[in-house]
Amino acid sequence: MATTAALGPSITRDERLLMAVPIWHASPLNNWLMATLYMGGTVVLVREYHPVHFLEAVQQQRITRCFGPPVIYTTALNAVPDFADYDLPSVRAWLYGGGPIGADVARRLVESYRTTRFYQVYGMTETGPVGAVLYPEEQLAKAGSIGRAALAGVAHVVWREPDVVGADDIRDYLSDKLARYKIPRDYVFATVLPRTPTGKIQKHLIRSAS
Repeated sequence: MATTAALGPSITRDERLLMAVPIWHASPLNNWLMATLYMGGTVVLVREYHPVHFLEAVQQQRITRCFGPPVIYTTALNAVPDFADYDLPSVRAWLYGGGPIGADVARRLVESYRTTRFYQVYGMTETGPVGAVLYPEEQLAKAGSIGRAALAGVAHVVWREPDVVGADDIRDYLSDKLARYKIPRDYVFATVLPRTPTGKIQKHLIRSAS
């Protein structure tokens, strides 16, 4: 589960995760705390949620990722008069789960937090707590939806020689090697995968091409 979360909204080793909710639930513990530690990041624990302490922790600890139910974000917005004075741009992903938010609330969060980087995650304890993700670009248009599958069934194939094999060839090859539900539905072909100067694959660019 931690590995799946690390590959969803991508977690890196410079991550600074704020946990302001109880961690004995499946999603905060297995998806975000363990995934961050798995990738070598830092976890900042807040013993008890309070909207002011929450905002102070984000600002002072230069948090890059936060997870909780939508109410932790709306309460901070509604209950803290000087909310706009807090410096929060270090956060790369405001993750929420446990319930959807409507388009009006999504719009208000985007405007007030001055970022579009909200991700809704959905899943069940029995199946691994992340099953679907509503990405930032979908927050308004698909408000209320559970989002797209976190592992979306798209295979990115690097050709040694262009046009040698196609999607049907790969499906045929995998048909007696994998269960049918494990065989990717869609295929994206390329000669190279996008990488950073240090050689890490840029998963966000791969996702946008899917």
